[in-house]
Amino acid sequence: MATYAVLGATGATGHQTVLHLLALSPEIKIHVYVRSKPKLLHLLPQVANNKNVRIFEGSMNDTALLTACIASTKAVFAVIASNENAPGLSIAQDSAAAVLASMRRLQQESNAAKLPRIVVLSAVMVNKRLCEKVSWLEHLVIYHAFWHIYQDLEKAESLYAREAEKGSLDLDVRFVQPGALIQGGKSGIVTISEVDRSEPISYADLAEAMVQVANLEGAKPTNVAVVVEGSKLQIHPTLLLTVLEGLLWTFIPRLYGLFQYFHLK
Repeated sequence: MATYAVLGATGATGHQTVLHLLALSPEIKIHVYVRSKPKLLHLLPQVANNKNVRIFEGSMNDTALLTACIASTKAVFAVIASNENAPGLSIAQDSAAAVLASMRRLQQESNAAKLPRIVVLSAVMVNKRLCEKVSWLEHLVIYHAFWHIYQDLEKAESLYAREAEKGSLDLDVRFVQPGALIQGGKSGIVTISEVDRSEPISYADLAEAMVQVANLEGAKPTNVAVVVEGSKLQIHPTLLLTVLEGLLWTFIPRLYGLFQYFHLK
């Protein structure tokens, strides 16, 4: 049975990805990489005594530990990202750099080993093809409301792309690019598409799509969105406040620091 690595299992996407893998088969093995094991066990107490779940606790800068986590896996779910439009955000880039460093180390340690597929969490707004049906005004507002997040994701994608172009690593990288996400369980039949998307979707829907991408046969597709056939999910009205707040952090980034300094957020 296949082994998968989930990087960032205490986040919303990683948490749901672990749950989905556990539900698929009791024989699937999961390597879970987290900064805090107690936090993971609080969210997922069922993994504590699961002999098929191996927990790796440490910093993303610990290349040796991260290499051990991804070794002998079929796919690595790189789902470390942020939902907050914070100026200077680099969490996706840092994660990409750490994963690539571990891939290089893994190849050096065993030249004969096939490197695992990397399934990367990205966003629909960084894919021009998937945004063709979005009005210019909607794209302008949403892109700028989450500017720092999208810049981080685009730079992370570029890191993977440059490494793939160099050819020193036989990389297989796939980007899953959802639109708006909300908390909740699976909302319908989940498929992936290069040209279409559903919005909003739940984190459980996204997790199922991530696993589908991990198990795809063939070299393509490399950039996909998530399509869900089922009940229509509703975006919570508070999203408007999130958009307005995000626009502030984009156009007046110093305000973000002031709000943090005075504990207003």
